[in-house]
Amino acid sequence: MRLLGHECFGPLPAPPVRVLWATRDDMAGRYGDVLGVWRPWAAGRLDGSPVDSGHHMAEEAPEAVVSALLAFWGAETPERTAAQQPARKRC
Repeated sequence: MRLLGHECFGPLPAPPVRVLWATRDDMAGRYGDVLGVWRPWAAGRLDGSPVDSGHHMAEEAPEAVVSALLAFWGAETPERTAAQQPARKRC
């Protein structure tokens, strides 16, 4: 696959890339290796996973999308944050 503009503008930036795709859509069936499709465009870390939903993932499975993004960004999930907080003293 040819990367447009790559020769003119130098190497690709290397931000991490997270790819999510719906299990009840045609992405994997159409392209096979979904991460393989994105690999030429991602110079840095590339990971991804399917989400159990149809085409509109954010509307159909918002919790799964948010969870995947928070994990990718290394953010605290509400469950993890609650588990790590010390017990409160009773007044």
